[in-house]
Parts: sequence; C-alpha cells; structure tokens
Amino acid sequence: MTLQKWWSSYSPTTAQEFPLDRNSEEIQVKTLGMIWNSVSDTFTYKANVNINHSYTKRDVLSQIARIYDPVGLLGPAISKAKIFMQQLWLLKLDWYEILPPHISQQWENFIKTLPDLEKIKIPRCFLETNAIRVILHGFADASSKGYGAVIYFQTMPNDEESNCRLLCSKSRVAPTKIMTILRLELSVCLLLSKLTHKVISALKMQIESVQLWSDSTIALEWINTPPNLLKTFVCNRVSQIQQLTKDFQWKYIPSECKPADLISRGLDVKALAANDLWW
Repeated sequence: MTLQKWWSSYSPTTAQEFPLDRNSEEIQVKTLGMIWNSVSDTFTYKANVNINHSYTKRDVLSQIARIYDPVGLLGPAISKAKIFMQQLWLLKLDWYEILPPHISQQWENFIKTLPDLEKIKIPRCFLETNAIRVILHGFADASSKGYGAVIYFQTMPNDEESNCRLLCSKSRVAPTKIMTILRLELSVCLLLSKLTHKVISALKMQIESVQLWSDSTIALEWINTPPNLLKTFVCNRVSQIQQLTKDFQWKYIPSECKPADLISRGLDVKALAANDLWW
C-alpha cells in the first residue's frame, strides 16, 4: 500500500516522484551509533573497527568512545574496555606510546569481536500493553577488577506468563587504592540504589514491587543494620542505601544466577551477544 497525502500541502506530482511503500523494505534510522529498525522496532549497533596491529593509549580511548551505550545495554563489554583502559593507566604509558606486544594483542582480541555488535537486537518497547503487574529487579556485583549494577523490567499479562527485559546498567572500575571485596560489594549496592531511584523517577508509572539482589550476605546484613552501629565507611553508605531503598526489598541470590556478575568481570562483544543470562 503506497502512502499518499502525507505532506500537509499535498502535491500529486511530488507524490508520484517519491512513492513510499510501507511494505517495500525496512527503514533504518541511525543516531549516535545506534540504529533503529522501524519494521522489527529494535535497536541494533554498527561498529567501526580499525585493526592496526599496533596501538597507543589514545587509540584505545578513541575506540571505546565510539561505542555509544548511554544506558548500559552493552554493560559487560563496556566494563571490559574500562578495565583494560585502567590497566594502561597503571602501566603509566604516554598517550602516543605503542602498547607492549602482549597488551596490544589483548586489545586486538577485544576489538576483533566488535562486529558482533550487529548481531545484537534490542526491543525498543519494554512495557507490554496488556501487563497487569510490573516488577523491577536490580542486581549488584563486585570483583577485584570492577563492579556494576543492572536493572530488569518484568511484566506479567496474567498469573502464568512473564516477560523480562533488560532496562539499563551502570559500571565502575575498581579503585586503584586497594579495597576489600566486602567494601566493594557494599559500594555496588549503593550504586544499584542510586540507579534504581533514577529509573523509577524517570518511568513515572505504577510499579508493584522493587526487588534488589546481591550475593554478599555480609553486605545484606549491613543494609539491615542501624547505621549508628557500624563503622564510618560502612555507616555512611548504609545510611544512603536505606534512605534510597526504604520501600524496596533486598534479597540474596547465588552468584551463578546474577547477571551483574558479567559486568564486574567484563565480557567481549562476541561472548556478550551469545549470553542468555544477560539478555
């Protein structure tokens, strides 16, 4: 079916010169590194990769900056790139200094997987029109390399069906100053609390419950403890967490079931594209 009269001032001559067929082919709109497919109503990515076999710190940062991921849909891959970049800073390399061969090979192995970005298709719509229940699930995890939080949106059209969609994520590299895993686990719980608060403020919709998950039993115990009974570092973070999540539920989850585990350690794009736990 040819679309006619879609301009406010309709011209038969112009319409004949530029016929638009709704079914002729899909329309793709590219904006800031992401592509919207109008037929499947999904977002995809296009990667521009420069393989030189020798790289500088400037080249690495430039490639990372070209991966546009404003809400963290590619969280584990971005995290892996950030962790690598921190490694270069710790080596105290200059911006135009060629990376050591073994470091350069690590980076090349990573960027060779970037074309797999094109295999990733993310639905633009995350809210089912017939949903009767909506639940937010947030996951937090930390490792010696980094830590991150991820949020999923669960909708239920009835008591037997359920759909879960990735909503957003946030990652940080571990500080160069040595910090215990327990403190990192608490820090990522605070990161998840802040991210969840922002998401709920942005959605402006009725959410039945918010469930936040961690595999750190000690961090969960701290969160349920009056802040005045805790030492300064823990006290400050717990008080913020309790204030931000007073109406939410904190729960324990095994590490192998937690998608945030992928952010804290990082994944290359090829592994991420095929990872069912993340998607």
